Order: sequence, then C-alpha cells, then structure tokens
Amino acid sequence: MGYPSISIIIPTYNRCHFLRNALQSVIEQDYPNLHVFVVDGGSTDDTSTMVKAFAMQYPFVHLLQNAYKSGASGAKNTAIAVLCSELFAVLDDDDILLHGALKRLAETYMQYDRQYGIILGNRLRSDTKEYTGRGIDKSREVAAEEFWFGSLSGKFFGIFQTQLIGEDRFDEELKGGDRLFWNKIYAKSKIYYLHQPMRIYSIHSDSLTQALNTQPLIEARNYEKEIAFLKELHDHHEKVNYLATLHNKLARLYLAGNEKFKAREHLKKSLSCKLGFEAFGMWLRSYVY
Repeated sequence: MGYPSISIIIPTYNRCHFLRNALQSVIEQDYPNLHVFVVDGGSTDDTSTMVKAFAMQYPFVHLLQNAYKSGASGAKNTAIAVLCSELFAVLDDDDILLHGALKRLAETYMQYDRQYGIILGNRLRSDTKEYTGRGIDKSREVAAEEFWFGSLSGKFFGIFQTQLIGEDRFDEELKGGDRLFWNKIYAKSKIYYLHQPMRIYSIHSDSLTQALNTQPLIEARNYEKEIAFLKELHDHHEKVNYLATLHNKLARLYLAGNEKFKAREHLKKSLSCKLGFEAFGMWLRSYVY
C-alpha cells in the first residue's frame, strides 16, 4: 500500500526532557512516508543537540529555528513555509502519539478515496484516560458547524491536506490562538472523525502551571477574534446561542481583568443574542463590585 506523505510539526522551547519522548513516539510509528519538523524557539537547554542526534539517525527529522515571532504560533508558521507533503499534523512537544496512529488515520483517508481532506481522531488525558475531544461517541462524518458553534469541543488530533492551508496562518498576535486557524481550515473540506485515541495529552506540573497563569485580557483577544470570524459565517440554528455564550465568556475575562466597561459591552451583546440569567447576573455584579 502506498501511504501518502505526512509532515509532523512539533513546536518546542526548552523542554528537551519532554520532546525526546514525543519525537520517539513519532519515529516509532514506523510510517513509511514521513517528515518531522521540530521548530525550536531559541531553547537554551539541550534541544538542538538532541534533535540533531535524532536527525543523524533518521534523515526525515529536521530541526528548524523559529523564523517569526516567538511562541508556538510562529514556530508552526515556520514549518508551514517549508511543507511539501500531502498531509500534515501538529504535535505538542510534551504529547505522545499512540502506536499506529498515523497509519490508522492515513488508511481512513485512503479508504474514502481522499474525499475527506481532514481525518480526525481523539486524544487521551494522561491522568484520567478520558477523551479530550467531547460531543461525539462514534466514527462518522462531521460538519464544520459542529466545531464552530460548540457541538464538538475540546481537543482532537488529526491529519489535514496541506493544500487546505492556502494563505491562512496561525495568528502570532494571539496566545494559544489555534482555534481560529483550525476553524478556517474546517471550512475548506469534508471532515471524517475516527472514534479512536491517537495521542496522549500529557498532564504534568508544567501544563498545570501554564493553565493557572492564564492572563484574562490576553485570553480575551482569542474570543474577540473568534466572534469576528463567526459573525461572518452563514446563519445557523446554533449560531445565536453560541455567540451569546462567547460574549459571556468575554465578559467574565474582562471582569477578571478589571475592564468593567468592556465587560458590560459584551454582556449587552450577549443579552441581545439571548436573554439569560447568567449574563444579567454579571451585568448587575459589574456595577456592585
């Protein structure tokens, strides 16, 4: 069987101890048509030495330096600029691909004669073994609207036709702004979901610390851009409800960042989409506290 070429993008920065396991899990896929791009954001640990050692043994492993703004988005864009494979995927430097994941995804891609430009699987949390992708419990075709309007939520893992990228790039002004990029990609192709775990999502002290250090006003920018994207889409029966939910989330973030005026603006927008006790309660609290 002639497997399609797949490129794996792994952004990293000073996490050599995690990266080694992630890289090893990709190599052990034993996938016959593979390219791996590790994009380093200027690490000061042994990342460069370690990846170069892998590259000496496995010529399909390549080390790149982030050519754009610092951060994971710039690293991914650096790799996108050199992609030449039919398919690509993105793997965090602290996650592990389960054995045979790439072949299962690629075989599903070929089974449907490349009709689906996106083949998704799920991820397992390392601590609870629960799926991180929620809202679905069987293999089936899924619609982009299910991601756009919240029917499917959480994190999935999959392979994507490289040609779908076009001029789109990860937004380097956003921190953790992957969702906007993927939402745009979902609009360009049919999607098939395979109800199997493909990747282990590692929960450890670094990831928990990062979650606790979330800055509300920075996170708010992600939701602002997501709302702008969704407003441009065609009408859908879930669109108004989901926009109300996003405006509520934005209001909470602005309240946490002591931006009460912006919080009230989004509460008004939420209430204009859908009357709700949550938004009304936050509106009152924004004047009391």
